[in-house]
Amino acid sequence: MKELLQKNNVPISLERKTVYCMDNEAFRYLAAIKSGVSFGEDQDPLYKASWEKARLETDRFMEYVNQLKPHMVQETVSVNDIRRKILDLTKPLADIAKHVDITIDNLEDEKEDVRRSEGSAEEIKKKIKIKVRNKHCSKAQ
Repeated sequence: MKELLQKNNVPISLERKTVYCMDNEAFRYLAAIKSGVSFGEDQDPLYKASWEKARLETDRFMEYVNQLKPHMVQETVSVNDIRRKILDLTKPLADIAKHVDITIDNLEDEKEDVRRSEGSAEEIKKKIKIKVRNKHCSKAQ
């Protein structure tokens, strides 16, 4: 757990006041009792002990939570709003990056065509303008 917290740079201290241990047996015990299930004399004390441990841990947890200072809920809402906006922008930014890459590839092709071209500078200029304009128009449609 410590390694995971350090790796993700999460400042949560792992100490007695912030770690609460419970098991499923306490919940099972309560659910069984509410359903009318009875336990043998040898099992009943174990389930009761588990329930008591869970109760004490829950009380300790609630005491800890009650002494914490409240945080500004609006700040949490703002962080969540920013996170949502970032996620909303992911696809449009990826699309923009893709089109920039395509444009760069097209320009590289144009440069190569110019290097290989034979003819006057005017003929090459006309060819490039027409080719670029046609590529742009076909992408816009």
